[in-house]
Amino acid sequence: RDRLLQPFLAEEDAEEKEITCLSIAELSRAIREGQLTAEAVFNAYCCAAARAHAQTNCLTEFLFSQGLEAAKAVKQGELCGVPISLKDHI
Repeated sequence: RDRLLQPFLAEEDAEEKEITCLSIAELSRAIREGQLTAEAVFNAYCCAAARAHAQTNCLTEFLFSQGLEAAKAVKQGELCGVPISLKDHI
């Protein structure tokens, strides 16, 4: 499991911080207008999630590679490219 997180555990950079501080509306607009790619947004959020997991053990499944493939395929739509995280309650 740790090897899946390793590529995402680098120190947060300015671009990543800028992306993760945007609202959903701002993210959606930036992707739609071509200012950001869904892939860049997804990568920024993967890094943030990996760092959070390293500190809190909050993730049970790592779907980063599948999500990255989906982000590369994003074409258009109101919320296309906006990342989400779901929490299971059992």
